[in-house]
Amino acid sequence: MVLQRTWLAILLLYSIYCVDFITGYEETINIDYSCTYNIQKLTEDKSYKLVWTGGDPGIGGCKISFIGRDSEYLNEYTVCAEIPDRIYFQSSGIYLKYYVGFNSYPSRTYTKDDYPLTERFCAGQDQYLDVEIEADSSGSGFFSRIDTSNSYFTLRITATKTYDYGGNVGAIVGGVIGGLAFLGIVITVCIVIACRRKGYAGQVNQPTTTTMVNQGGSQSAAYPQQTYGQPGAYPQQQMAYPPPMGYTQPGNYPVQGYGFSGQQYQQPPPPPAQAPNTSAPPPSYSDVAKSS
Repeated sequence: MVLQRTWLAILLLYSIYCVDFITGYEETINIDYSCTYNIQKLTEDKSYKLVWTGGDPGIGGCKISFIGRDSEYLNEYTVCAEIPDRIYFQSSGIYLKYYVGFNSYPSRTYTKDDYPLTERFCAGQDQYLDVEIEADSSGSGFFSRIDTSNSYFTLRITATKTYDYGGNVGAIVGGVIGGLAFLGIVITVCIVIACRRKGYAGQVNQPTTTTMVNQGGSQSAAYPQQTYGQPGAYPQQQMAYPPPMGYTQPGNYPVQGYGFSGQQYQQPPPPPAQAPNTSAPPPSYSDVAKSS
Protein backbone atom coordinates (compact mmCIF):
# COMPACT_ATOMS: atom_id res chain seq x y z
CA MET A 1 0.00 0.00 0.00
CA VAL A 2 2.79 2.42 0.86
CA LEU A 3 4.53 1.71 -2.45
CA GLN A 4 1.32 2.26 -4.40
CA ARG A 5 0.68 5.61 -2.67
CA THR A 6 4.23 6.70 -3.42
CA TRP A 7 3.81 5.89 -7.10
CA LEU A 8 0.48 7.70 -7.21
CA ALA A 9 2.03 10.80 -5.63
CA ILE A 10 4.89 10.76 -8.14
CA LEU A 11 2.48 10.41 -11.05
CA LEU A 12 0.34 13.27 -9.71
CA LEU A 13 3.33 15.61 -9.38
CA TYR A 14 4.54 14.66 -12.84
CA SER A 15 1.09 15.35 -14.29
CA ILE A 16 0.97 18.79 -12.65
CA TYR A 17 4.43 19.58 -14.02
CA CYS A 18 3.43 18.52 -17.52
CA VAL A 19 0.25 20.59 -17.38
CA ASP A 20 2.20 23.66 -16.26
CA PHE A 21 4.78 23.11 -18.99
CA ILE A 22 2.17 22.75 -21.72
CA THR A 23 -0.29 25.45 -20.67
CA GLY A 24 2.29 27.94 -19.36
CA TYR A 25 2.89 29.48 -15.98
CA GLU A 26 1.27 32.57 -14.45
CA GLU A 27 2.69 34.39 -11.45
CA THR A 28 0.65 36.75 -9.24
CA ILE A 29 2.08 40.00 -7.86
CA ASN A 30 0.11 41.87 -5.18
CA ILE A 31 1.36 45.46 -5.03
CA ASP A 32 -0.45 46.11 -1.76
CA TYR A 33 2.27 44.22 0.09
CA SER A 34 5.24 44.55 -2.22
CA CYS A 35 5.68 47.82 -4.07
CA THR A 36 9.38 47.92 -4.80
CA TYR A 37 10.47 48.77 -8.31
CA ASN A 38 11.85 45.74 -10.13
CA ILE A 39 11.90 44.26 -13.61
CA GLN A 40 9.89 41.12 -14.30
CA LYS A 41 10.82 38.93 -17.27
CA LEU A 42 8.20 36.96 -19.14
CA THR A 43 7.79 34.86 -22.27
CA GLU A 44 4.88 33.34 -24.19
CA ASP A 45 4.91 30.52 -21.59
CA LYS A 46 5.09 32.78 -18.55
CA SER A 47 2.70 35.63 -17.70
CA TYR A 48 1.92 37.82 -14.68
CA LYS A 49 -1.20 38.85 -12.84
CA LEU A 50 -0.89 42.27 -11.19
CA VAL A 51 -3.38 42.76 -8.34
CA TRP A 52 -4.16 45.92 -6.36
CA THR A 53 -6.82 45.92 -3.65
CA GLY A 54 -6.76 49.56 -2.50
CA GLY A 55 -3.52 49.78 -0.55
CA ASP A 56 -1.78 53.12 -0.23
CA PRO A 57 0.47 53.46 -3.32
CA GLY A 58 2.76 55.88 -1.50
CA ILE A 59 3.92 59.37 -2.31
CA GLY A 60 5.57 58.61 -5.66
CA GLY A 61 3.19 55.83 -6.61
CA CYS A 62 3.96 52.17 -7.17
CA LYS A 63 5.65 51.14 -10.44
CA ILE A 64 6.65 47.73 -11.78
CA SER A 65 8.44 47.07 -15.09
CA PHE A 66 7.94 44.14 -17.50
CA ILE A 67 10.06 42.97 -20.42
CA GLY A 68 9.93 39.94 -22.69
CA ARG A 69 13.12 37.96 -22.20
CA ASP A 70 14.25 34.39 -22.70
CA SER A 71 17.28 33.34 -20.70
CA GLU A 72 18.37 30.68 -23.20
CA TYR A 73 17.62 32.27 -26.59
CA LEU A 74 17.82 35.71 -28.16
CA ASN A 75 14.11 35.84 -28.94
CA GLU A 76 12.20 39.12 -28.90
CA TYR A 77 8.72 39.73 -27.51
CA THR A 78 5.99 42.32 -27.33
CA VAL A 79 4.54 42.89 -23.85
CA CYS A 80 0.85 43.77 -23.44
CA ALA A 81 -1.36 44.70 -20.47
CA GLU A 82 -5.10 44.12 -20.35
CA ILE A 83 -7.83 44.40 -17.73
CA PRO A 84 -10.01 41.30 -17.91
CA ASP A 85 -13.08 42.45 -15.96
CA ARG A 86 -12.11 43.64 -12.48
CA ILE A 87 -11.39 47.34 -11.91
CA TYR A 88 -12.85 50.09 -9.76
CA PHE A 89 -11.58 53.55 -8.79
CA GLN A 90 -13.60 55.22 -6.05
CA SER A 91 -12.12 58.65 -6.79
CA SER A 92 -11.00 60.61 -9.83
CA GLY A 93 -7.65 61.20 -8.13
CA ILE A 94 -6.53 57.62 -8.74
CA TYR A 95 -4.44 57.01 -11.89
CA LEU A 96 -3.31 53.96 -13.79
CA LYS A 97 -0.36 54.83 -16.02
CA TYR A 98 1.55 52.94 -18.73
CA TYR A 99 5.13 53.80 -19.71
CA VAL A 100 6.86 52.42 -22.82
CA GLY A 101 10.62 52.00 -23.13
CA PHE A 102 12.70 54.52 -21.19
CA ASN A 103 10.20 57.35 -21.40
CA SER A 104 9.68 59.38 -18.24
CA TYR A 105 6.22 60.48 -19.36
CA PRO A 106 3.32 58.07 -19.43
CA SER A 107 2.17 56.83 -22.83
CA ARG A 108 -1.37 56.21 -21.55
CA THR A 109 -3.23 57.31 -18.38
CA TYR A 110 -6.57 55.95 -17.12
CA THR A 111 -8.88 57.39 -14.43
CA LYS A 112 -12.35 56.77 -13.10
CA ASP A 113 -13.80 58.78 -15.98
CA ASP A 114 -12.36 56.37 -18.56
CA TYR A 115 -14.63 53.45 -17.73
CA PRO A 116 -14.86 50.79 -18.98
CA LEU A 117 -11.13 50.14 -19.05
CA THR A 118 -11.08 47.11 -21.32
CA GLU A 119 -8.46 48.34 -23.76
CA ARG A 120 -5.45 46.15 -24.45
CA PHE A 121 -2.28 48.23 -24.36
CA CYS A 122 0.98 46.92 -25.84
CA ALA A 123 4.53 48.19 -25.99
CA GLY A 124 6.73 47.88 -29.05
CA GLN A 125 8.89 44.92 -29.94
CA ASP A 126 11.60 44.31 -27.34
CA GLN A 127 10.51 47.35 -25.29
CA TYR A 128 9.82 47.75 -21.60
CA LEU A 129 6.28 48.20 -20.32
CA ASP A 130 6.00 49.94 -16.92
CA VAL A 131 2.74 49.88 -14.96
CA GLU A 132 2.19 52.49 -12.24
CA ILE A 133 -0.66 53.14 -9.80
CA GLU A 134 -0.74 56.62 -8.29
CA ALA A 135 -3.09 58.60 -6.02
CA ASP A 136 -3.37 62.34 -5.42
CA SER A 137 -2.74 64.07 -2.15
CA SER A 138 -5.72 64.57 0.15
CA GLY A 139 -4.92 68.26 0.59
CA SER A 140 -4.41 68.05 4.33
CA GLY A 141 -0.71 67.40 4.00
CA PHE A 142 2.03 66.35 1.62
CA PHE A 143 2.26 62.85 2.99
CA SER A 144 -1.49 62.21 3.14
CA ARG A 145 -3.19 60.46 0.20
CA ILE A 146 -6.83 60.31 -0.76
CA ASP A 147 -8.80 57.30 0.38
CA THR A 148 -8.20 54.31 -1.90
CA SER A 149 -9.33 51.53 0.39
CA ASN A 150 -12.36 50.62 -1.74
CA SER A 151 -10.54 50.76 -5.08
CA TYR A 152 -9.08 47.76 -6.88
CA PHE A 153 -8.01 46.38 -10.24
CA THR A 154 -6.45 43.28 -11.76
CA LEU A 155 -4.09 43.45 -14.72
CA ARG A 156 -2.92 40.56 -16.82
CA ILE A 157 0.54 41.01 -18.38
CA THR A 158 1.40 38.74 -21.31
CA ALA A 159 4.12 38.49 -23.95
CA THR A 160 3.94 37.54 -27.63
CA LYS A 161 6.99 36.28 -29.48
CA THR A 162 7.76 38.53 -32.43
CA TYR A 163 11.25 37.29 -33.36
CA ASP A 164 12.28 33.64 -33.23
CA TYR A 165 16.06 33.56 -33.09
CA GLY A 166 16.30 29.77 -33.14
CA GLY A 167 13.93 29.49 -36.10
CA ASN A 168 15.81 32.11 -38.10
CA VAL A 169 19.17 30.53 -37.34
CA GLY A 170 17.78 27.13 -38.29
CA ALA A 171 16.41 28.52 -41.53
CA ILE A 172 19.76 30.15 -42.35
CA VAL A 173 21.74 27.01 -41.54
CA GLY A 174 19.27 24.87 -43.47
CA GLY A 175 19.47 27.21 -46.43
CA VAL A 176 23.27 27.09 -46.42
CA ILE A 177 23.32 23.30 -46.15
CA GLY A 178 20.70 22.97 -48.86
CA GLY A 179 22.60 25.34 -51.14
CA LEU A 180 25.84 23.41 -50.66
CA ALA A 181 24.06 20.12 -51.32
CA PHE A 182 22.49 21.49 -54.50
CA LEU A 183 25.87 22.83 -55.64
CA GLY A 184 27.46 19.45 -55.01
CA ILE A 185 24.77 17.72 -57.08
CA VAL A 186 25.28 20.17 -59.95
CA ILE A 187 29.06 19.67 -59.89
CA THR A 188 28.64 15.88 -59.83
CA VAL A 189 26.30 15.94 -62.82
CA CYS A 190 28.72 18.15 -64.77
CA ILE A 191 31.62 15.80 -64.02
CA VAL A 192 29.62 12.75 -65.13
CA ILE A 193 28.61 14.44 -68.40
CA ALA A 194 32.21 15.52 -69.10
CA CYS A 195 33.53 11.99 -68.47
CA ARG A 196 30.94 10.49 -70.81
CA ARG A 197 31.85 12.93 -73.56
CA LYS A 198 35.53 12.06 -73.24
CA GLY A 199 34.67 8.36 -73.47
CA TYR A 200 32.68 8.88 -76.67
CA ALA A 201 35.48 10.97 -78.22
CA GLY A 202 38.15 8.26 -77.68
CA GLN A 203 36.02 5.27 -78.71
CA VAL A 204 36.89 3.42 -82.01
CA ASN A 205 34.01 1.79 -83.82
CA GLN A 206 34.92 -1.86 -84.52
CA PRO A 207 33.10 -3.74 -87.29
CA THR A 208 30.55 -6.16 -86.02
CA THR A 209 31.31 -9.74 -86.96
CA THR A 210 28.58 -12.24 -87.58
CA THR A 211 29.34 -15.91 -87.28
CA MET A 212 27.95 -17.91 -90.19
CA VAL A 213 27.76 -21.66 -90.30
CA ASN A 214 28.58 -23.34 -93.63
CA GLN A 215 27.00 -26.53 -94.81
CA GLY A 216 30.06 -28.45 -93.76
CA GLY A 217 29.64 -27.28 -90.18
CA SER A 218 32.56 -24.87 -90.12
CA GLN A 219 32.06 -21.39 -88.85
CA SER A 220 33.38 -18.29 -90.50
CA ALA A 221 33.18 -14.70 -89.42
CA ALA A 222 31.21 -12.62 -91.83
CA TYR A 223 31.93 -8.92 -91.83
CA PRO A 224 29.30 -6.48 -92.92
CA GLN A 225 29.58 -5.64 -96.58
CA GLN A 226 30.30 -2.06 -97.25
CA THR A 227 29.26 -0.50 -100.50
CA TYR A 228 32.01 1.40 -102.27
CA GLY A 229 31.24 3.73 -105.12
CA GLN A 230 33.22 3.41 -108.39
CA PRO A 231 35.55 6.36 -108.76
CA GLY A 232 34.69 8.76 -111.48
CA ALA A 233 36.49 8.78 -114.82
CA TYR A 234 39.37 11.13 -114.97
CA PRO A 235 39.48 13.34 -118.06
CA GLN A 236 42.07 12.19 -120.60
CA GLN A 237 44.26 14.82 -122.03
CA GLN A 238 44.63 14.49 -125.79
CA MET A 239 47.87 15.94 -127.03
CA ALA A 240 48.50 15.92 -130.78
CA TYR A 241 52.15 15.59 -131.73
CA PRO A 242 53.25 15.96 -135.39
CA PRO A 243 54.63 12.74 -137.03
CA PRO A 244 58.37 12.55 -137.65
CA MET A 245 59.85 13.47 -140.94
CA GLY A 246 59.56 10.75 -143.57
CA TYR A 247 57.02 8.71 -141.55
CA THR A 248 54.47 6.91 -143.59
CA GLN A 249 51.37 5.67 -141.83
CA PRO A 250 51.01 1.93 -142.30
CA GLY A 251 47.94 0.43 -143.77
CA ASN A 252 45.09 -0.96 -141.76
CA TYR A 253 45.66 -4.50 -140.61
CA PRO A 254 42.74 -6.83 -140.24
CA VAL A 255 41.51 -7.28 -136.73
CA GLN A 256 41.87 -10.78 -135.41
CA GLY A 257 39.62 -12.16 -132.76
CA TYR A 258 35.92 -11.68 -132.37
CA GLY A 259 34.32 -11.08 -135.78
CA PHE A 260 37.45 -12.09 -137.83
CA SER A 261 36.38 -13.22 -141.29
CA GLY A 262 39.30 -15.61 -141.85
CA GLN A 263 40.91 -13.74 -144.77
CA GLN A 264 44.67 -13.42 -144.56
CA TYR A 265 46.53 -10.27 -145.39
CA GLN A 266 48.49 -10.51 -148.65
CA GLN A 267 51.66 -8.50 -148.94
CA PRO A 268 51.81 -6.50 -152.17
CA PRO A 269 54.38 -7.73 -154.76
CA PRO A 270 57.72 -5.92 -155.04
CA PRO A 271 58.22 -3.55 -157.92
CA PRO A 272 59.71 -5.12 -161.14
CA ALA A 273 63.46 -5.00 -161.50
CA GLN A 274 64.90 -2.97 -164.35
CA ALA A 275 66.72 -4.96 -167.08
CA PRO A 276 70.31 -4.05 -167.65
CA ASN A 277 71.02 -1.83 -170.60
CA THR A 278 73.23 -3.84 -172.88
CA SER A 279 73.69 -1.06 -175.29
CA ALA A 280 75.45 1.14 -172.80
CA PRO A 281 79.22 1.22 -172.71
CA PRO A 282 81.01 -0.47 -169.81
CA PRO A 283 81.87 1.61 -166.80
CA SER A 284 85.26 3.11 -166.59
CA TYR A 285 87.86 1.99 -164.15
CA SER A 286 87.68 5.20 -162.18
CA ASP A 287 83.96 4.86 -161.64
CA VAL A 288 84.38 1.29 -160.40
CA ALA A 289 87.09 2.39 -158.01
CA LYS A 290 84.90 5.16 -156.64
CA SER A 291 82.04 2.80 -156.09
CA SER A 292 84.27 0.31 -154.30
